[in-house]
Amino acid sequence: MKIKVSSIPEAGERYQETYLPQVLDLERFDVKVNRPFNVNYHILKEGEEVFVRAEVKVCLEIICARCLDKAEFIIEKDYNFTYRVKPTDILDTTEDIRQEIILDYPLKPLCKPDCLGLCPKCGGNLNRGECRCNLNQNWGGENGVT
Repeated sequence: MKIKVSSIPEAGERYQETYLPQVLDLERFDVKVNRPFNVNYHILKEGEEVFVRAEVKVCLEIICARCLDKAEFIIEKDYNFTYRVKPTDILDTTEDIRQEIILDYPLKPLCKPDCLGLCPKCGGNLNRGECRCNLNQNWGGENGVT
């Protein structure tokens, strides 16, 4: 969002900006934003500083690190930025929003906290029930050693 510093009223101002995922380049192999999202801004100017609070709610499509299924992960957070400005400046918060969202990406994306993952022998998704090889019952491998 571009903000013309000279047009910010003394009482501050509120804006809403809709961001398209491709504009912010937020895609990774295991995380992507696949629909537009809104950011609500509250902007306040005091002397040579502009304070920006950005309320963000963005829905990410993730690939679970354990079972490889797709799932949703929601980031809902307020970000605060402070800029030192001149009256003729035009602020652009787009890159700051992009970086904050990326910093809040899950380090290990999971479809649910108790995801069971994949069977190491047959690759079956253990969240969907018992796997084909019944590895859980024969955990010692081919010898049957437990």
